[in-house]
Amino acid sequence: MTLISDLFEIRSRKAFSANDITVWLVEALRVLFGIKVTQIQTEVIIRGRSRGRADLVVQDSVGIETKRDLEEELADAEAQVGRILEKLEKEGDISPVGIATDGQSWRFYVLAEGKPFGFFSFSLKGGSEDRELENSLWIGLTTFRHQKDRPDPTAEAIAEVFRPSGPAFNEARTQLIAKIRYLAVNEPIEFTSKFLPWFELFSFVYNNFQARCRRWADYGTDLPAIVKKLQKLTQIEQLDESTLKGGIELFVRHTYLALLAKILSSLVTLGEEGVAKSLLSDPASLITGTAIQDAGFILQMTMIFLCGQQRAQTPGS
Repeated sequence: MTLISDLFEIRSRKAFSANDITVWLVEALRVLFGIKVTQIQTEVIIRGRSRGRADLVVQDSVGIETKRDLEEELADAEAQVGRILEKLEKEGDISPVGIATDGQSWRFYVLAEGKPFGFFSFSLKGGSEDRELENSLWIGLTTFRHQKDRPDPTAEAIAEVFRPSGPAFNEARTQLIAKIRYLAVNEPIEFTSKFLPWFELFSFVYNNFQARCRRWADYGTDLPAIVKKLQKLTQIEQLDESTLKGGIELFVRHTYLALLAKILSSLVTLGEEGVAKSLLSDPASLITGTAIQDAGFILQMTMIFLCGQQRAQTPGS
């Protein structure tokens, strides 16, 4: 069973209600985006000039009104979404998004001059796939989102997050080492086809590069098993253990820097909305740099190191 088949099974019942759609929607958010029940409020009371209840409020920034038949109840749904958006706009730090849906038809709204403005909509069919729902929700939830009354982060704050041994680097290194470990066991030629050209290039660019690698060997405390596996390959056997271990450590760090440069460049050249669309439609374009090139910019350094021409399994990954 899929989320879409579950939805249309619910809608096939003669006595189904808007509450049935609400329950289904909570499960869909969990499955598609990992949103926990504890991050969702139900029947949120709206006080003040406008009164009522929000069927769902997700992470304090997304208000959802569910209906049995959205087309028949559209006027009421839009009025309720407007009340929900007013409440969230006053209370939150992120510009809220309002959603009106019966599960099959979806409409997305933001506040514009105090009134709900519809900026995106889509409909599902019985033969639709869960991925279509995920992609469409991703567009609706990421467009026109921005933080309110927050200063841009300083260069120091950004550097602290992405610095060597910082939180972003440590997470990226964990992921990259896991990929190298997999390639060393299952596809060693795939790894050497990327590592050796990089090693030869940097040996040409930097004097005594192998000595530099040996100085970095002590940082690769989690690499000995990988090194022993790779040293069995004829293409690599000429490198001693210390040089290879330090070389892999530097290779991972250069991969991280290449990724970081391309992603930050994408934010500058494409903007947040452009990056969000690329994550949805073609995540690999951010990694390879083609998203930047398609926007008319030239990449002087096209090497993509460890990250091959592969698509991410899910948007955002």
